[in-house]
Amino acid sequence: LALTEVKGLSADLAGLLVAAGSLSWSAAAWLQSRLDARDQGRGRKHRVMLGIGIMIAGIILVMLALFLTDRGITFILISQIITGFGVGLANPTTAVIALQHAEPGKEGNMSANLQFVDSFYVAVSIGISGALIALADTLEWGISTGVLMVLALQLLFVLLSFLASLRITALVQQAPHPISHAEDKL
Repeated sequence: LALTEVKGLSADLAGLLVAAGSLSWSAAAWLQSRLDARDQGRGRKHRVMLGIGIMIAGIILVMLALFLTDRGITFILISQIITGFGVGLANPTTAVIALQHAEPGKEGNMSANLQFVDSFYVAVSIGISGALIALADTLEWGISTGVLMVLALQLLFVLLSFLASLRITALVQQAPHPISHAEDKL
């Protein structure tokens, strides 16, 4: 919506730009799995914080690309790639950390909870975003203002996620290594 209504791009081009973010998300998730295999999970806490930090930078770049610059498609493309990369680095890592903390035999419950939270967050986020854009339109503030409010709210959520990642880091440091559980059972 922002790319078509605020920047005036065609739906096809806007879709390709958003798809670039999805591709970088996938690339970062692949990279995260490779790094996780290489360090046996010891770098997870850093990858979560780095991923969220990259997301913060990416959202700020999206806001700049949409509202404060007229640099064109290249800047929008870079902002989408950076944001997607941050999500791809942080999101699967937090799921792995959550599963690492699941009680033995309760991994399925944890997986179900993770899927619920992912779906619930997306649904609530879309609902709130739509309401903010509709509010801006109703009050005749313009769609640009509505989109800016949505991005500012998203930035706030990601900043709160960064603060939460500080707590996750402490939990990860206290958690026993998964291999030690297997050794205890032998």
